[in-house]
Amino acid sequence: MSTLTPAGSESSISGLLTCMTCRVGFRNAELQRDHYKSDWHRYNLKRKIVSLPPVTADNFAERLAAQEAQAAQSANDTSRYCSVCKKAFGNEKAYLSHIASKKHSAVVKEQSMKELGGTQQDVESQGLENSKNNASSGGVVLGSSPGKMQQQSPLAKKKTQSPQIAAKFPGKGSKLGGGSDMEVGDDDDDDDSWEEIEGIQIPPTSCLFCAVESGDIESNLEHMSVSHSFFIPDMEYCTDLEGLLDYLGSKVGEGMMCLWCNEKGKSFYDVLAVQQHMRDKGHCKMLHDTDAAFEYSDYYDFSSSYPQDSTETNPDELYTPEALRFNEHMQLVLPSGVALGHRALKLYYRQYVRPGSRSMSEIKAAKKNKILSQYKAIGYGGTALVVAQQKLRDQRYFKHVKDKYGVKLGVQGNKTLQTYFRRQVQF
Repeated sequence: MSTLTPAGSESSISGLLTCMTCRVGFRNAELQRDHYKSDWHRYNLKRKIVSLPPVTADNFAERLAAQEAQAAQSANDTSRYCSVCKKAFGNEKAYLSHIASKKHSAVVKEQSMKELGGTQQDVESQGLENSKNNASSGGVVLGSSPGKMQQQSPLAKKKTQSPQIAAKFPGKGSKLGGGSDMEVGDDDDDDDSWEEIEGIQIPPTSCLFCAVESGDIESNLEHMSVSHSFFIPDMEYCTDLEGLLDYLGSKVGEGMMCLWCNEKGKSFYDVLAVQQHMRDKGHCKMLHDTDAAFEYSDYYDFSSSYPQDSTETNPDELYTPEALRFNEHMQLVLPSGVALGHRALKLYYRQYVRPGSRSMSEIKAAKKNKILSQYKAIGYGGTALVVAQQKLRDQRYFKHVKDKYGVKLGVQGNKTLQTYFRRQVQF
């Protein structure tokens, strides 16, 4: 591709628009937008989620051709048939999954009991001897098709799929996942059979935290901000809002990853479980700190926030640094006026020098008065002597009030009871 330039080339990259995920550069913004919509970019995004390095365009084309050839071959191969269960399968993976299921084993055991006419213990002992013989002969098992021997595949034993292996091939919506897994017959295998866990990317018009679908991106962002308190950090510097929502949809839908935990939390095997976790834990937000900001660098442009020089300088001119200025005290004086001392004199800089203009007692007294003034402002009483004097004044005041009340009460009683007393003076 003549329009693509590797991001690490030695040529001048000052005018290139780069894609940090695929590590390529573009001459104009139109090529960059077309690249963000390509299957190659989506494939590298899925590999980035599981911490895998990106692949080149040629390697991606080779993998795509190999996957298409394998899908065409599996589509033509329709010879998988289980004579025991009377079922036909369209591909090898579905057939091997059926062979490893418990239901198929139960049907084989039941048919063996009918043919031998013995008890279940005899059949199990005979089956154990057959399994030992098969293990010694290289793991060959009697096939279900008439007169054929089938090799037991590791896929039949595999119950779960690693996320790194799943990331090597995209999901159902991409071209790499074009292989058909449709079965000709009805397969009623139980939960112990092998199942491949695949996620579906959440489109930019759907909510990342619930099942609400909106008509456009603006309505979707308004719903997520009102219902889930979700917002796009540094919105004024976001250059590709649709691509950012597409990437977040890939992380939640296909990667089944919490936006805030971001590979540090527990793993999820269902999109609904991830959304429920983010709603319950309050993780409806993007991890956009110093380290995690590089993950979303393809969708932001902070060049407008860079400081601009007031005077235009010619980059071809030779830069002549300003001469350093030293004073007589072995100090480096910066253009701002700050003086930096030499490390050889750090012993003297660490010394505590007593002030010479004021005595230490005056400084301590000033500090004490300042602290006491603050204490008095908040109601602090002071020393014990001051508290005792204040208490004595309060006691004298209350005694004076009590005596005054007693005199008033006695005068009133003398007036009311005067008619009941005998006169003390006889005239």
